[in-house]
Amino acid sequence: MPEPQYLLVRNWDRWQPYKKRGRGWIRLYTYLLDDPDFLSLTETQQAQFLKLLLCYGRVAGPLPADCGYIARQLAASSNTIGKTLKALEDRNFIELHDRSVAKRLYQERQNVPLEERRGEENNPPKVPPKGDAPDLGLNGSVNKKPSKREIAEKMVQTWNQILPPLGLPAVVKLTDSRINACHARYREHLGEDLGQWNTLVYRIAASDFLTGKAERGPGHESWVCDFDFAVKSSSCVKILEGKYDNRQTTAAAAAANLRSDGL
Repeated sequence: MPEPQYLLVRNWDRWQPYKKRGRGWIRLYTYLLDDPDFLSLTETQQAQFLKLLLCYGRVAGPLPADCGYIARQLAASSNTIGKTLKALEDRNFIELHDRSVAKRLYQERQNVPLEERRGEENNPPKVPPKGDAPDLGLNGSVNKKPSKREIAEKMVQTWNQILPPLGLPAVVKLTDSRINACHARYREHLGEDLGQWNTLVYRIAASDFLTGKAERGPGHESWVCDFDFAVKSSSCVKILEGKYDNRQTTAAAAAANLRSDGL
């Protein structure tokens, strides 16, 4: 008889960074509204994923990957839960292991040093840093103002993590002009909140036009969005406003946006 499977939520410390005093709540990030993997789930699967996070936080340990058990916890049907778990596993929101492996991995991840866990457990900052998006905020001392280079490095790091796998060019060199452009967008359009950069990057990832999947006009057949385009003032605003979003943008309208940006 095969050993029962247990469920782990990937990157759980993003949803709940505290080991001892976090069982009554989790963090929820607005970037999910622009996450292509989350948006590719059905509305039912999205809702069940959020309820699963709450259940996982309450149990504070690996969950039995038993459709009947989880269905009872989430007040859903076993058949629906089975499809949801498969969809979440395919998109790397969860992982399944034998019980012994799941327990070991859970304990290992719980034992990560506090300074690597996104916040002090016993002495949390009195003023939370701006931008709750994972791996995007500058999470040092809240009293320290980040330098231009630190801001640009964080923006480049996020870009290179998310977009090159989709076929967009990676940033290889952080030039002075790019540092200045990043700092200007950070102050003018991002509200000094790197969580807004997260939103912008995910909007790009979800846009068929900006990632080169949609049809475009003559002279722009091979064009895709690059970092310099994204940190340009006019295009930054348009991306944040959703001008290139699939649900709002036709190929002709997107091409018109490009022409107005000087491309």
